[in-house]
Amino acid sequence: RGQALLRLDDRDLRAELALRISGVELAAARLDRLRNAPRSEDIPPVEARAERARAQLADAESQLRIIESVTDRRAIRTEDLERRRWAVSIAQAALREAEASLAQLRAGAWEQDIRVAEAELEQARRLMQRVQADLDRMTVTAPIGGIILQVKVRPGEFAAAAPAAQPLILMGSQEPLHVRVDVDEKDAWRLRPQAKASASVRGNARQRLPLSYVRTEPFVVPKRNLTGEATERTDTRVLQVIYALPAEVNLRAGQQMDVYIEAED
Repeated sequence: RGQALLRLDDRDLRAELALRISGVELAAARLDRLRNAPRSEDIPPVEARAERARAQLADAESQLRIIESVTDRRAIRTEDLERRRWAVSIAQAALREAEASLAQLRAGAWEQDIRVAEAELEQARRLMQRVQADLDRMTVTAPIGGIILQVKVRPGEFAAAAPAAQPLILMGSQEPLHVRVDVDEKDAWRLRPQAKASASVRGNARQRLPLSYVRTEPFVVPKRNLTGEATERTDTRVLQVIYALPAEVNLRAGQQMDVYIEAED
């Protein structure tokens, strides 16, 4: 039970599964990068930019003080004074930007970004599991414990997805063996579950095997197994009765047998 019986062509699903696995690895790497941010190597360059911004601000303020210290306003142009003042404002903004970048880097990843990365990783895993489920469906496994009785498909053959008249693989259990008996509808009223029954293999009528009653199918079905006799009716219906054969008998699944059931007159 659970062993593989046949496997359909799954090359496209295997390729998609490999793609989904790489997607999971990529999402996991992104999440680890956010959790481990910032790197120690990322902080010194940002600190250097902040120091440069402070130096530029100090230079701009020094240039502004120099030009404002001139007592004779006729010696300087108003345009130069305004340019120095705007240079100080620009340097102050650049310093604030550098300090904010440094603070953001030291604070690490935003919690919401980590949650988004976690959701993306979970989504990638779900997509991988869906492809894995589709891939598992391409392998038909044995639903019960038993043996393979007949195989009607070979590697490379086409297997239609629609229901087939004959199964591709026939399997079952041979312990114990059962025999399905067709009782003509005109004799069904004579059948008693406690009645003794025996069966013989065709070709060896002298060997009688005792049968044990198992159950009776409640639905009467059209007769399908024909004997070929001239008096046989082909438009009749039969009641199917299941009997169990004794253990350790030299029989095979699918053999036809002649069954004798004691009935009331």
